[in-house]
Amino acid sequence: MILAGILLDADILDSTWFRVFSLFVAINTLIYLGLTLAKFVPWPRQMHPRQVRALLRAPGEDSPLHPATRIREPEFDTVEPSGDPFADARLAVARRSVHRALGLLGIQVVAVNVAQLAIFPHVSIPLTCVSVGFGLTGIIMSITLGRHRERPRVAIWLWALLATAFVIFQCIHSIGDRVPLDLADAIIVLVLIPPIALTWSASLVSSALCSVAIMAAVIVDQGSDSLASLFAILSATFGGLIVMHLRRVAIDETTAATLELTRHPTTDPLTGVLSLDALWTLGPNLFALGRSTGTPVHLTRVGIDDLASLRLDYGSSYIAELLTSVARALGALVAPGDLLARGSADDFLLVGMGTMDADTFRERLDAQLAIAPVDLGKRPTRFIISVHLDDDGAEFLNPAGASA
Repeated sequence: MILAGILLDADILDSTWFRVFSLFVAINTLIYLGLTLAKFVPWPRQMHPRQVRALLRAPGEDSPLHPATRIREPEFDTVEPSGDPFADARLAVARRSVHRALGLLGIQVVAVNVAQLAIFPHVSIPLTCVSVGFGLTGIIMSITLGRHRERPRVAIWLWALLATAFVIFQCIHSIGDRVPLDLADAIIVLVLIPPIALTWSASLVSSALCSVAIMAAVIVDQGSDSLASLFAILSATFGGLIVMHLRRVAIDETTAATLELTRHPTTDPLTGVLSLDALWTLGPNLFALGRSTGTPVHLTRVGIDDLASLRLDYGSSYIAELLTSVARALGALVAPGDLLARGSADDFLLVGMGTMDADTFRERLDAQLAIAPVDLGKRPTRFIISVHLDDDGAEFLNPAGASA
């Protein structure tokens, strides 16, 4: 039998790459050893839910065994919507990002400190162990936050405070060991804090504390030659805030698009009344009801005269306020069961049961617009009101008729 092998120089045992490789093998061995030993640990047996109910004491019963005992359902901390969909969306994204960021940051901290301990033998082992403890804490909290439904602002401030504490500790570590990797980690975390928090209060407080801590560490380390480093730290601080602002803008645009898609099929985005598509869908039902009961159905058109001239005189913001006020006034006049929709850019369509007197309707509309919260301009705004009675509405409840 012939044995073959490679004979290496004995100096390779003292090389840096061999120590890193040996450390990796040692950590891998410890992990597998821990998993193997965990199989022999006498963990508590899992009990069937029926057995748990039987062991619970029922209210008012002396016997500990009671088959009708009910376990209280777990209570989740549900977050009530604040009424601002954009703020709610940012908080929801931040809450989902926090536990992922804690886990990834913990893995990075553990990996960097282990590599640093292998490459730089002169680093302080106790401080490195504390830094590794920070990383393990981040990993554990990432798993914990991922399983519970805590409030978004609690998760955001927890992330900001833990990241700030880690940056301050890295600054202290860099002053003691003179290792540049510590300050590099601190600057990286400084940039990452605002895009994860997504709130100005937590981001500004954490960025200010981290910037001061890193600047102090740089001044102690470099002395009078630290001016360029200070500008770099300020750039990193503003860079993190800029990335946070861009992420907030992207979330707001996505939320606005989602709201638009949610409202567009049935309502007009500006006024909130029915869209023309919704009127075409619901209108035939109203006409069918009118034919079955023998009640006439009216289609009333309320048009704003010369809306283009008003837009040139007062601007688009005034037109939006005017249309919203007219829609609100018409909504107060709509009877239960009638349909109010926006027909085009300058008119509204009202479909209802029974007859409609145009003069009476105009007087009621004038009374509603008189108390409207919008100034109708220096020159009078004229409305064209036309009423049409029809049994089937085929001429009006189709795209050609509506556009005509």
